[in-house]
Amino acid sequence: MSKIATSAILIPVIALLSTAGFASADSNSGGSRFAPGKGARPSFGVKVCHAAPVPAHAESLAQMLADSSGGRFAAVDTYDIGYSGGHAAFPASEWYGLGYRAILVFSDLSPEDSVALGDSLARFIELGGGVVEAVFSDATDWLIGGTWRSTYAPFPVMPQSNTEGFMGTVFQPFHPVMAGVSELYVGCYRTGSRTGALRSPNCATLSEWTDSSRCLAASFDSAGRRAVSLGMCPVSYWETSATGQWCRMIVNALNWVAVGPSVGVTSPNGGESWRGGTVHDITWTQTDNGVRDSIYYSTDAGASWTGLAYLDTPPVPLQYAWTLPDTPTAQARVKVVTWDEDGGRVEDRSDADFTIASSGIVQPEKSVLPAGLVLYQPSPNPLASGAAVRYVLPRPAQVELRIYNAAGTLVRPLVDGHQPAGNRSAYWDGRDDLGRPVAPGVYYCRFRAADFTAVQKLVVQR
Repeated sequence: MSKIATSAILIPVIALLSTAGFASADSNSGGSRFAPGKGARPSFGVKVCHAAPVPAHAESLAQMLADSSGGRFAAVDTYDIGYSGGHAAFPASEWYGLGYRAILVFSDLSPEDSVALGDSLARFIELGGGVVEAVFSDATDWLIGGTWRSTYAPFPVMPQSNTEGFMGTVFQPFHPVMAGVSELYVGCYRTGSRTGALRSPNCATLSEWTDSSRCLAASFDSAGRRAVSLGMCPVSYWETSATGQWCRMIVNALNWVAVGPSVGVTSPNGGESWRGGTVHDITWTQTDNGVRDSIYYSTDAGASWTGLAYLDTPPVPLQYAWTLPDTPTAQARVKVVTWDEDGGRVEDRSDADFTIASSGIVQPEKSVLPAGLVLYQPSPNPLASGAAVRYVLPRPAQVELRIYNAAGTLVRPLVDGHQPAGNRSAYWDGRDDLGRPVAPGVYYCRFRAADFTAVQKLVVQR
C-alpha cells in the first residue's frame, strides 16, 4: 500500500475540527502526563495503539484527537503494536490505574501478536475501560484476535475493500457515537461487517456505507462493557483523503466507550414463558450517567414496539412491574432506552424471544373484535404526564401511530410496524422524540392501518 506524508492533508482538517485540548504523543513509554481536564465532566486518558509503518502518522492522529476533544482527553499517547519492533501486548491494569479509559486500536501492518493484543484489549474492557477499533484490525490479513474478537468486537473477520465510500443510512442518529455526524467520505481502504451479521445480539449497527450494505460503525454494549468497530482508516494519510466528520465520529466513539451511558436488559432476556395477565418485573442494568429511561415491549420479535413507561429518573432498584398483555405470542421481547444529560440515547433489548401464553380466561362476547379498525379517544385527556392510546385491529396490519403538534410537525412516532389482530394500545409520555417534555397545547394522534386513517385530539396541560 502506497502512503504519503500527512501534514498537507491533516492541517485543513485540524483547522476545521480543533477546539482546545492537550496531547502527549509518547510512543512506547506507557506513562501519562495528564493536563487538568476542562468542563464539568471528568477528563480521561486515551491510548492510540497502532501498527503504522510511519509513527509520525499515529502521532499526528493523537494530536488531532486531543485538539478535537474539547478538553475531554487529558492525554492522548501512542503505543506501537506492529510486528517490527512493536509490543506484543500492553499492561491493561497499569494503564487503567493511570487514568486511561479508552483505547483506539488500528493495524495497517500485522500486529506483533494478534492473540496477545486481543486478550489485553479484552482485559482493559473488563477493568472498566472501552475500546474503539478501526481499519484494518478486523481484516483477514491484519487481524486483531484473541478474546477481543471472540467476545467484544462488534465486527467479525471481514475482507477489506480497496474502493472509496460514502456514509449512507444512519440507523441510530441519537446514539452518542453519531452525534453531529452528517456526512463522511473515505477515498480507499474500508472494512466493516455486513449489516445484520454482527458478532452478537449485544451489537448494533449505527451507520453503514452507501454501496455495500456494510457497516461504517457498530457498537457493543452489555452491562457497562462497551466497544465500537469502525470500518474506516482513522487517519487520512493515503493517496486519497477522507472528508466529513470522521474525526468527530472517532472522538464521539472514544467518549462513549469511556464514560457514555450504557444499558442492558437482564429480564426477560429470552426463553421465559409467562402467562398473559400476570405481573412480572422487567429488570435491567445501566451506568450512573443514564438520567431517564423508557420501556417498550414487542410481540413480533422487535418488528414493532409498544411503549410501557417513561421514567423521569431511573428507579431504585432498576425494575418495572409489568402486567403482561393477554396477547399470546412466542416472539415477545422488551427494550429499555436510557438517555444521558446531553440527549445521547442508547438501548438494549431481550437477547432472544420469550413466550406470552394465553391467560386461559374466556372473554365475554362483547369483547369480540369489531369488524372495522377503531381508534379510541386517548385517556386521560387532557393529560399532564402521559396518555394511553387504544386501537383495534380486526386483522393483522401495518400500523403507524404518530403524535403531531398543531402545526402538523411530527413530534413522536409511537408505533411503526406490522402487528397481529387484537385490542392494542400505545403510551405517549408527553415528550418529543428527544425525550423533552412538550409545551402545553393541542396535539393530534394520527392512526393509519391498511387504507384506514383516523385522528384524535389530545390536550397537554402542565
